[in-house]
This record gives sequence, structure tokens and C-alpha cells, in this order.
Amino acid sequence: MLGVLWLGMGAWSADIIGYVQCYVLGDLEQQTNNGTMSARTYCYQMKVIEALSWCIFVMFAFFFVIVVALTTRAVVLGRAYAWREHISQLGWFGEWPAYPTEAVYPRGPPYAHGPHYPYAGNYVQQAPGHSIVIQPGMHGGPAMVTQVPG
Repeated sequence: MLGVLWLGMGAWSADIIGYVQCYVLGDLEQQTNNGTMSARTYCYQMKVIEALSWCIFVMFAFFFVIVVALTTRAVVLGRAYAWREHISQLGWFGEWPAYPTEAVYPRGPPYAHGPHYPYAGNYVQQAPGHSIVIQPGMHGGPAMVTQVPG
């Protein structure tokens, strides 16, 4: 919502001041509610409002895209309630997003008993003629256990 408001402010200020070159205004006066002010000062102030509004809108747009990308990736990798969790729980790019890194809010049912591992207990049932390969997880994530034909 704030991004839309800043976009509107940037568009409004661009509409008000347009393509006016401020240095050309010289000693002209601009009418205000409480008298007059320098037209050059008014022009410079509107240019600053316009520039800041567009920059803040672009930053909000990037923030929105990043949050959607990180949350969608977390949902795909198994965190079904990632859209409801605090933003600090999202793993950054290159981090494992499937498991929370800190406890900000109490966990609901999917995390009440810890993370779900694809094997039961502390062992993996080895298939006949296969070898088990255990690799450490990325950035402190769970270990990857795979079976390779012997």
C-alpha cells in the first residue's frame, strides 16, 4: 500500500512541476497560501519530492519481489505456513529456507515436534545392494541421506 502511495506522490509531483528547469526561474515568485516564495526554491523542493518518491517506490518494489521470491521458495521446500511467519524466519538466497532459524513466535502444529525428516528414528533402512551416502546440509540444514546402487 505504501508503495502505491509513493508512486502516486511521484506521479503527482512530476505532473505539478513537469520538465521545468529550475535554474531558469531566477527571481520569480510562486504564490502560496501564506504569501509568496521563490519559484526556484519551490521548483527545487518539488524535484526533491519527485526524486525521493520514485526512489522509495523502486525500493518497495524490489522488497516486494524479494519477499515473494523467498517465501515462495520456502513453501516449495516444505514450510507450508511460511506466508504466516515472521519475515526474519525466511532464509536468504543461498541459505536453507525449509527450517526456521530462530523462534520469534510460538510454532503451530507443523513445527510443534521439530522438523520432519524423511526417515524414521535414527536409522535409514538400506535397500539391498545399495550404499548410503550422507552429506552435510547447507548452512546448518539437515543432512542429505541418499542411497546409491552398490
